[in-house]
Amino acid sequence: MRRFLLVATLGALLSSAGQLAAAPNNEIVTEAVAQRYGLTRAWVTQAQVNRGQGRLQAVVLYDGVLYAQSNRATLEAIDAETGQKLWSKMIGQPNHPNLPPSAYRDLVATINGSTLYVMNRYTGDILYQTTINGAPCGGPALSSKRAYVPTVSGMILAYRLEPVTDPAKELGKINPNAAEMSEDEKKEAAKKAEEERRENIRIRQGYIPPLACNSTGRALVPPLVTAQNPDEEFVTWGTDRGYLYVGRIDRRSKDAFEPKHRVPTNGTFSSPPAYLPADPKVLGDSGVIYAGSSDGYVYAMLERGGELQWKFATSDPVIDSPVVIEDRVYATTEFGGMFCIDAKTGKPIWFAPDLLHFVAAGKQRVYAADKVGCLRILDARNGTLLDSLPTSAMPIMISNGKTDRIYLATEGGTIQCLRDVEQPNPIVYNESRKPPLDDDQPTVLPKPKPKSGDGGAPKVAHDRVVPKKPVVKKPKEDAGVEFGDADPGLDKPAKPARPAKPAKGKANGAKAKAGAKAKKGADADAEAGN
Repeated sequence: MRRFLLVATLGALLSSAGQLAAAPNNEIVTEAVAQRYGLTRAWVTQAQVNRGQGRLQAVVLYDGVLYAQSNRATLEAIDAETGQKLWSKMIGQPNHPNLPPSAYRDLVATINGSTLYVMNRYTGDILYQTTINGAPCGGPALSSKRAYVPTVSGMILAYRLEPVTDPAKELGKINPNAAEMSEDEKKEAAKKAEEERRENIRIRQGYIPPLACNSTGRALVPPLVTAQNPDEEFVTWGTDRGYLYVGRIDRRSKDAFEPKHRVPTNGTFSSPPAYLPADPKVLGDSGVIYAGSSDGYVYAMLERGGELQWKFATSDPVIDSPVVIEDRVYATTEFGGMFCIDAKTGKPIWFAPDLLHFVAAGKQRVYAADKVGCLRILDARNGTLLDSLPTSAMPIMISNGKTDRIYLATEGGTIQCLRDVEQPNPIVYNESRKPPLDDDQPTVLPKPKPKSGDGGAPKVAHDRVVPKKPVVKKPKEDAGVEFGDADPGLDKPAKPARPAKPAKGKANGAKAKAGAKAKKGADADAEAGN
């Protein structure tokens, strides 16, 4: 009897162990299930997450790479198309809170505790770190020259990132035998030079005080860097007091960080805005910033002028970031429902109920998460429900507005990629509006020509022409407010001219002249008598 009980107990333990080992496999969508919905499983991988103590906290997609971050300070880079792990690092202290990472060009940045870390995007090596001047309340944003950090005081801090001399200039010197090399040899040499460049990226060390820009309220989410060129760079953010800001750094002169535009709303911004760059084919075109507010509106603001292009009423709070894909904007509401909006006019194209989160869009289908943990498949033309794929075992659905790939994950770190069966190569969106990687491109905005008769060349203040004697008006407190555009010396109005004395009649003027003549004669006689 005892032997039987021992065998039964051992069998139960082995069965439990088998179930635990098989648990991760039960989380994924199998190939057979995926194909029923016209999908295929591109890959599945396990991020470095300690299942006993840690959990997957954030997944960010940039330039074909997923950056998976756990709440125990691990950051891992995964090829978004193959699932291959590129590198994994511990950034900071595992017992300190993390804020979501951000990537741009050769860099990736994150915040651990009160420390900003900037790493080599290709290797994960830490290139720069500094203690933040204040308590951060949102993840960082990166431009080619700065890292932006929102703080609880309402300040947006801009830390300067000074790259050391570009290694590519040293490694990419002309090969004396280049003329004799074949095309394959040239490609191989260029590939090797690029690999060496990526391994030798450096940022100048030493503390540089950050630039600071104040705002009304706090940015609780990462800001978003929009346009940048040799003259200036722009960054946008929303605050918990309901203001949507565009800040500007003038690279040409004083390198100051100022709020350029501010749009007030009646709600709060709890997610980062989205951005559609200017169309390079249209001279003077402005990029557009799309932001969802808890007041039940989606706002479209022109980056250059600060004017509202349109605002769209959703009736319910918008707490998720809008997603802009080509000429459409997808916005989901807090209580369920996704709107497809024309990006130019702000008019509705279609509405689908009971959806909480945009996931991805293909050529003919749109994917979104519903209230019960399913991946709904919609007709891209009219929003009609085509099918529903159960994915409750993978509750983390990454919002992907860059490609057509579907990324699902669990808190335990299992990450899976699904794609359309007929789409082996990813569709990359907004490529025609993608800004050039080289920010040394000239400014495309045409500058107004000085009018004749102005008495010389006009005085230039930032990005607009200012006449010699401008009439300075106080900016309104509300929509479309511009900040910091005028010269500092033009802040004080000119002193008013003294009023002219009233003119007297002809008789009084003649009498005054005669009196003066008589007085002059009397003075001459008196001098002769003396």
